[in-house]
Amino acid sequence: MKKLKFSSWFYNRKIWQKLIITFVLAVLLPISISWYVMMSMNQKQMENKIQELMTSQLVQISERVDLTLDIYMNLVYQMNVDSGLIDEIKGLKSKEINKQVESRHNIYSRLQEYNNSVGGIRCISVITASGTDVTYDWGTASVRENIWKDYVDLRETAAYKKAQESTGIAILPTAVMEQDEEQLHVFQIAKAIYDLDELESEPIAAIVMILDESILKKLCENDREIAWNGINFILDSQSRIITYPDSFFAGTTLEANQNITDFIRMTGEMEDKKIGISTYEDTKTDWVYYNAYDLEKILAEISDTRRNALILGGILIISACFLISGTVRNIGDSVKTIITGIQAVKSGDLKTEIRLEYKDELGEIAENFNDMTERVSILIEEVEGVTEKRKNAEIRALEAQINPHFLYNTLDSINWLAISRGEDEISEMLRNLGIILRYSVNKSNIEVSIAEVADWIDKYISLQQMRFDHAFEFQLTVQEVCKEYRIKKLLIQPFIENALIHGFKGIEEGGMLRVDISLTEEGKHICVIIEDNGNGLDQRQVTKYNDWSAAVEEDQEKIGLNNVFSRIEMYYGEKADWNVISIPDIGTIITLRFPANRIEVKI
Repeated sequence: MKKLKFSSWFYNRKIWQKLIITFVLAVLLPISISWYVMMSMNQKQMENKIQELMTSQLVQISERVDLTLDIYMNLVYQMNVDSGLIDEIKGLKSKEINKQVESRHNIYSRLQEYNNSVGGIRCISVITASGTDVTYDWGTASVRENIWKDYVDLRETAAYKKAQESTGIAILPTAVMEQDEEQLHVFQIAKAIYDLDELESEPIAAIVMILDESILKKLCENDREIAWNGINFILDSQSRIITYPDSFFAGTTLEANQNITDFIRMTGEMEDKKIGISTYEDTKTDWVYYNAYDLEKILAEISDTRRNALILGGILIISACFLISGTVRNIGDSVKTIITGIQAVKSGDLKTEIRLEYKDELGEIAENFNDMTERVSILIEEVEGVTEKRKNAEIRALEAQINPHFLYNTLDSINWLAISRGEDEISEMLRNLGIILRYSVNKSNIEVSIAEVADWIDKYISLQQMRFDHAFEFQLTVQEVCKEYRIKKLLIQPFIENALIHGFKGIEEGGMLRVDISLTEEGKHICVIIEDNGNGLDQRQVTKYNDWSAAVEEDQEKIGLNNVFSRIEMYYGEKADWNVISIPDIGTIITLRFPANRIEVKI
């Protein structure tokens, strides 16, 4: 009852009185609540922004580290293909002592030349498969007093073994090595060396490059004058510390389930701070980059800004309270005049005009209202015309939907007519054609299973064999496990069609078309091979299609492959690739690789 009395009292007030009451209840009270909620949300948002900022900083550090590592890895690659160095390594196996000594001396010289091109290298070693090693240590400027002097057989080192196991360059995590009772924190880059004349044989040696951990530490350093910048460090996937501001901890491993924050405090960094942590994983090296920063320092600066904004908002609200009381009275009178004019128009009097003394927003509303009443008749006619056009467009859209169904139904009718007359071959062709049409038209951009793709190819080839009077044979091989994976529709068909139309052009018999679909050994890609023994492509076309940028350009020769290469790039980007091999008058082999995506099973 009290609620009804208040409602009745409120709605019977003057418009200016209701505006003031509404302002107090709908603005001042919600603002007080909103400020509390907004401050809490702002706290969370700022923490997220801080995370984004710190992560962005880690990404930049990661890029600098990757660029630096690339410099050293490129140097290792140069050594790996240096035919002169390889010849000298082979010379170490000579039965002639003089030849061995000469080769060893020449290898020392080559190693020094490589170090001159890039600084920061502690030591480079060439370790042969027979156990002979040639090492130059720039820390001692000696070939004898080197970091490996306590090792009997360098083939037993982790770097050599890793190089033999890896097909590329191996980067070993930071480790602690001793030299003259001094602990050195270093990481290693290793690569197996093959005889360029016998690439299929076992490696003849390995290059091991030892680098100071300080290289990475410098790349991770912040401007320590900015207090909240904190520290940056790197761990690998096994929780081994690659680099740390205090090099004493580089090369050590975090204990199982050890908290990163506890570890940082244990090292003496940021002991009395509230630590915030940001991370970024570099997939190229499998290293995890960490940034630890003083969270309270950042939020303290933000809190000052937020408090100042709160004070300013309070002042503005108080000022608004004084202004609103005088303004709403004029608003009430203007609103009453506008309502009177609206009611007149509502009753059908389109000649009504509203005149207000003031030229404020309400005055503009009144003028616009007068303009609208003059145009109402014209607008009504325009709306009626648009409505008619809209109906016609809907009818055309329905007709466009009916046409494909009409075509399918017509094919079905012809099919039954062929069956009734005993034309089984024609019936089969019509049935396959209907299935192909439905498959091609309906949702052409969706993904379908390999099993559906194989079934569609069978039907498509069946029609084409009848069309070309069985001038070619067809063989489709689908690995069973592939059938539960999916790819985009109509990616393989253009290559098959190209083989039939262009590859078998002028061939009346003896053609052979093979399609193999399988899962790669690592299980990350679907491999599709389309092979024919047709006319083949010339070398210019092969070069063009093997060039990614050229392959996706508009096809000027109307062969149609550029269009499908462009679709592959659009759907999968760099996750897919292709290769074209062709010899004129011999045939063509096209290999496609798509990301292996399983069919999602809904339970």
